[in-house]
Amino acid sequence: MSVMKKYCNEKGLTLVEVLASIVILSLIVVTFLAFFINSARTTEISEENLNASFIAQEYMEEVYNIVTDNPTLESIRSNIKALDPVSAISLTTYKITDLRGTGTITIEQAKDESNQEIDRLLKVVVTFRVPDGKDAKLETRMIYGEVDTGV
Repeated sequence: MSVMKKYCNEKGLTLVEVLASIVILSLIVVTFLAFFINSARTTEISEENLNASFIAQEYMEEVYNIVTDNPTLESIRSNIKALDPVSAISLTTYKITDLRGTGTITIEQAKDESNQEIDRLLKVVVTFRVPDGKDAKLETRMIYGEVDTGV
């Protein structure tokens, strides 16, 4: 009789309880897996946007160096055309054809609210698109030429 009681012990888990716990754990794992996949996708998109922004920033810094080193708008334009992956599209727009992507540099006289040109102030816009389709656009104003200190 004691042998029979040993085998009729109901202290263990039933098959239904084991299956229920596996289903619950699977649902939790699938939910977290979806979060991880979405996070990886978002990280990849952010990385592409950052790459485009960093490259656009590089070209903006090149333009800044040219603007600060050249006193006239004509010399600024000729030095920008002399950059390696840059070619002129028009008097104010230059095309960037880089191994990392394509873009444009636009340099024109800045204008005030009444659409009058502001002397010695340039509006510079750099756009850049990486091959994955993400792009960045930077815009700034830069002063060029000799500054009259009045001394």
